[in-house]
Amino acid sequence: MKKIAVLTQAYNAESTLPRAIDSILAQSYPNIIYFLLDSASTDGTWRVINEYARLDDRVVPLRNTFNRLSAYMDRIPEITDAAGQDGLFAMLDADDAYHTDAFEKMLRFMDDRRLDISSCSARHISVTTGRTAKSGVHEEDAVYARERFGYYYPEYWQVMSTVWGKLFSCATLMKCDFTRAMSFAVGADTAFTLEAVKRAERFGVMEEALYDYYIYPNSILRRFDDSRAGDGRNYYETAFDFLNAVNGLSDYNKNFMMQVYFDIIRNSAGMARAARVNPSCMMRYLQTIFTDPLTREALMSEGISLSEKVDFIAEVF
Repeated sequence: MKKIAVLTQAYNAESTLPRAIDSILAQSYPNIIYFLLDSASTDGTWRVINEYARLDDRVVPLRNTFNRLSAYMDRIPEITDAAGQDGLFAMLDADDAYHTDAFEKMLRFMDDRRLDISSCSARHISVTTGRTAKSGVHEEDAVYARERFGYYYPEYWQVMSTVWGKLFSCATLMKCDFTRAMSFAVGADTAFTLEAVKRAERFGVMEEALYDYYIYPNSILRRFDDSRAGDGRNYYETAFDFLNAVNGLSDYNKNFMMQVYFDIIRNSAGMARAARVNPSCMMRYLQTIFTDPLTREALMSEGISLSEKVDFIAEVF
């Protein structure tokens, strides 16, 4: 029976962490080792982790002396060693949850289709309104073979931009170099997952939603800071390197990457304006964005509509 090593990195998550932990310890697939990483929390997160460790010997408590979004990547060799060459790795955010039969179904899908990575769909749940929506565009199970990774990139990129909701074979992760991913402030998930896909031969996406992703209005992904000015370029360069490695640098994919780049800088401009950042911070952001050749290329691109460009300028000014 293959061992699944699960990792949750938590920062000041004492209120939501029990939901996440319970969803793992209640899995119908029993052969699990669960690493709980407290990322220098200042609340009761470490206490919650230790309480669960005392109750269930599958829980391994870990603690960092600093908080960084990509800190979990430093632990990947330790975690994959614990699962073994034939084992699997999964991530769970500290405020989310897997359905009770998620690992059993994802592993069956993985074995049946001979996959290196399997991904499920997710339910996006607003904690403000309670509204639920399914993520992704896959209306049926899909399998992608390496020789077509580049061709289908726009079809699966959104699913593969997050590290959660997936089972990675440890053998695949042991081939990876996560140096680029560890350098990101935001966007490390995308760099991590695309690095893993780059080393895979086959991956699949399940139509069924087996992961609950909770949307909070004050999430770090919805807050602006100076580091976000580089998000668009980070994504573009990560995607470029991935597509170059899988022979996918077609004009169609380049245009798609440019559209995603433009959407990212437009969203970050909106966050900066909504946050009412101070003038010096806004000037640094504007300098970073508008001196980047990718922005000039996006504003000249015929593939991006005039209305989108006007909206972007309005967000900034």
